[in-house]
Amino acid sequence: MEFITAAVSLIVALVGIHGNTWNAKAKGWRRLTRTGWIIGVCALLAFGLAMAAAMVRMDEDARARQQRETVNKIAQMEICLAAANLKVAVDVLTSSSTNRLTADGSDLGFKFEELSAPSNIDALENLDLLTSRQARPRAGDTRSLDIFVSAFAKAFIDQTNMTLSKYSSFLERDLILKSTWLVNHNVVRRLAVTSEQVSQVRNVQGSKYPGLWSHERDQYLEALRLLKEVFEMSGGLNNGLACDPPTFFKRSS
Repeated sequence: MEFITAAVSLIVALVGIHGNTWNAKAKGWRRLTRTGWIIGVCALLAFGLAMAAAMVRMDEDARARQQRETVNKIAQMEICLAAANLKVAVDVLTSSSTNRLTADGSDLGFKFEELSAPSNIDALENLDLLTSRQARPRAGDTRSLDIFVSAFAKAFIDQTNMTLSKYSSFLERDLILKSTWLVNHNVVRRLAVTSEQVSQVRNVQGSKYPGLWSHERDQYLEALRLLKEVFEMSGGLNNGLACDPPTFFKRSS
């Protein structure tokens, strides 16, 4: 449509060069010469085409914005679901070390304030993963705790990296930065290789492999803070296990 508008404007300019558009001796509408009528009609046509093109462009821009917002919400949900894997690893590790359950009797869904309590961190330091205790026997998961923690930490890293690679141009800058920081955090990376390290310590007949090393206390708190912020920015709840789906998913259900 822009090409048609440009062509009409060119015609107006060429016709205008050809001759006068106004006859001062005539009266009323007769003052317009043939050239004037042609230019007038072409000008109105060009105006109409320009308005139509502008409306089409506005509609396309609105659709593009809506599509971008939709993809952004999907990307946020995927970030939230990925972060839930890391939260599960931390929750089960905490429950195993403290022998505590949440208010509803589960080993999942601790609030971040509970996880960061000094007593819980002390319990993680005192936990010995060399004992090969089962991760979630009540839930039917008989994997050893170190294998369970590594599997869910790796799932968080892999899923977050995949989501960032797919949707980096749609996500908010702060969410990208904090998700990337958390993926590459020392504590998170160490959790992901816990099972390998436990096996190595066991093979050399080491005395203990704690759930959290004493030098990791501050870094662990930092990782928890980042995880909480990622959940908040991506629509997650405070217990870190539920992600609020986009409204268009709710409507479709």
